[in-house]
Amino acid sequence: MAKNWYPVINAETCIECGKCVDKCTHGVYDKGSPQKPVVVYPDGCIDQCHGCGNLCPTGSITYKGEHENPNKNKGRETTMKNLNTTTDCRCNTDCGCNATAAAMEQATKNLLIEWRHLDVDGETCDRCYDTGENLAAEVKRLNRALSPQGIEVKYVEIKLNEDQVAESNGILFNGVPIENILNIEVSQNFCGSCSDLVGKDIYCRTIKFEGNEYEDIPAKAIRQAAHKALGLNVDTPSNSACCTDESDCGCGCGDTPPTKTLTIYDPAMCCSTGLCGVSVDPELLRISAALETLKTCDTKIEVNRYNLTNAPEEFVKNTEVNKLLTDEGVDVLPIIVVDGKIVMTKRYPRNDEFVKLLDITCDCLQGACPTATDDACGCGCETEEPVKDNSCGCDSKKSCC
Repeated sequence: MAKNWYPVINAETCIECGKCVDKCTHGVYDKGSPQKPVVVYPDGCIDQCHGCGNLCPTGSITYKGEHENPNKNKGRETTMKNLNTTTDCRCNTDCGCNATAAAMEQATKNLLIEWRHLDVDGETCDRCYDTGENLAAEVKRLNRALSPQGIEVKYVEIKLNEDQVAESNGILFNGVPIENILNIEVSQNFCGSCSDLVGKDIYCRTIKFEGNEYEDIPAKAIRQAAHKALGLNVDTPSNSACCTDESDCGCGCGDTPPTKTLTIYDPAMCCSTGLCGVSVDPELLRISAALETLKTCDTKIEVNRYNLTNAPEEFVKNTEVNKLLTDEGVDVLPIIVVDGKIVMTKRYPRNDEFVKLLDITCDCLQGACPTATDDACGCGCETEEPVKDNSCGCDSKKSCC
């Protein structure tokens, strides 16, 4: 295998004929993208192999390292007439395909994931922290799902200093960035958390995935990239191939659609949660905590959150939200939408209101509610009035009305 030799695609001249993807037997290209060539495993390419380049009708393939040692391949004939068309291998070099096919197959069944993030005296920024939490959970789920196939997924943490902050909040799969594997857009926006850590204004990476901009890398994107890097079909996996039952194994085979979808349209904020800076609004802190715990609730809740600063296009896409904003101005925010229906404006739901709106229990928010002898409900109720009803089911002395 080659460390410094792999194909580079000229996207402007490539006609996406798929010949390179179809003929490469070394796992270099994403087989899930049969026409558009995407290099997902550069280390699999054979040193000095020109097989896919010889097949390219538009000459859109060059090779990293081709001109670094011009005498190494002197006298080599790489014309189409010399291609070995009697075997599956078209490397036109002594690659040993037939002898190493089984070993190659096994080698591609090991996945190393690198999580790269800013670290300042043991502290990282909020969005990197969230990415790390998503990644740790997904690695466990992937190993639970894929270990029956002999596939092992590992991840390492790469800590970056402030001079490397442009690389922060990134994930690589066998050395290939997630944006290359999923063919998604990467951009930047202001990160208050990083700025506080470093002591100057910092702009951090964001990704656009399935039409939404994310400051942390969501679990679903990590899962899809892992499957693609391993050459597995993430869209239509086989239950018998990936897990022993139909439980939520992380590969999608047992996934069920969410029972509720919660979308929050926030006012303009400096970051996705509004928790940046010295003075943190306790209400925003409560909402962020509630939304994070909702994501782990056994009752599947899909949670989306947008604010005017980072995702103004989402306000335009929802016609009802756009009309409210036009008619009443920014004072109407936040707007709370459940299953596509606006259920609340101008404030966030109390935790007991989340329970009613999403048809869940208090356990989905902050664990089991305290007993009546406790001072606080633990579900977001703030008033000191006597209990008029038990709307949150916690039997607290405080009112949940």
